[in-house]
Amino acid sequence: MPSLIIFDCDGVLIDSLDFLSGVFINLFKKYRDEIITKNDFVSFFDGNFFESLRSRGITDKEINQFMAGLRVEMTAKYKDQNLMPGVKDMLDELSKSYSLVAITSNLTDLTKDYLASKGITVFSEVIGGDVEKSKIKKIESVKEKHPDSKIFYVGDTTGDVIEGRRAGATTVAASWGFHDKTRLEKSSPDYLVDSPEELASLFSKLPN
Repeated sequence: MPSLIIFDCDGVLIDSLDFLSGVFINLFKKYRDEIITKNDFVSFFDGNFFESLRSRGITDKEINQFMAGLRVEMTAKYKDQNLMPGVKDMLDELSKSYSLVAITSNLTDLTKDYLASKGITVFSEVIGGDVEKSKIKKIESVKEKHPDSKIFYVGDTTGDVIEGRRAGATTVAASWGFHDKTRLEKSSPDYLVDSPEELASLFSKLPN
């Protein structure tokens, strides 16, 4: 059975940092009367996004309010966000040799709709934060369905690298997303790449 690559979505595939940080800045103000910055939002991904929220004293009820507010904003504006340059060609190339799955802290159905609207149909499964908040558990669920496959996880944050490693995946950090190269290097991913083209090249050289 061929190796399987799990992709994070926002930051790796979708250029959505400005949009999502703006949404959460507004949600914090609305539901908590709290001011956060874009850098605060980015820091939530130093670990698991939802655990980072809880560590700030945010309750599960408030998280559910945030996710409901996110759905409203995504329904209206997520489709206007761009793919990261080179991503579609990279996915098309990798899909010739690898099975591909997408996981995200975002909403499953709206992420699926977004990818379909961009002509991306290579993922056998998309699993969002509304299905399971832990990326460790999401990766483990994929591993259970593909017990004979080597699993790679491509993410753009230190939290992605940490959760991917804890789930037993080989981690690939993408430096064009939410966290920069210096920040990602501190999490010691198995591989670190600077462009979708470099990512495709990496997998073309790995045994499958």
